[in-house]
Amino acid sequence: MLLHHDRGSHLSLTYPAWRPQGDSTPPLVPLRTTVDDGSPVADPFDAVFLCRSGAWVPSWCDDQFTDLLTAFPGHAELFPGSEWTHPRPDPLPDVRRIAAAVTELHHRAKARQLPAAPVPQAAAAHPEATLQQTRTPQHDRRPGH
Repeated sequence: MLLHHDRGSHLSLTYPAWRPQGDSTPPLVPLRTTVDDGSPVADPFDAVFLCRSGAWVPSWCDDQFTDLLTAFPGHAELFPGSEWTHPRPDPLPDVRRIAAAVTELHHRAKARQLPAAPVPQAAAAHPEATLQQTRTPQHDRRPGH
């Protein structure tokens, strides 16, 4: 948008109806903001910036995004590295595999746990003395020193 602003374009930003308050960060350039009411756009446009976040848009909405791209009446120019892949790879098999591995590691670690060693009576009565006796010069070194 900065480039278009510098070139003298009249800019507008239309938020979706489900997010009428817009972004928490104000735009860096002066522009007209509106909320989409579903009616056709009356004014002609020179450029459209369409952004989609895989982290925020669930995979079951991919068909709708593909339909939007297909219905776009203009000529699309993609940013390098932003090619749309549909359908997205399903992450569920990998998530299940990772969850099973973590569960297995947890069970293995739990099975190998040993009971805690008993604390000598002198250490229980004066724990600070025991700590001072067991410190070595390595304990006082900071990483990188």
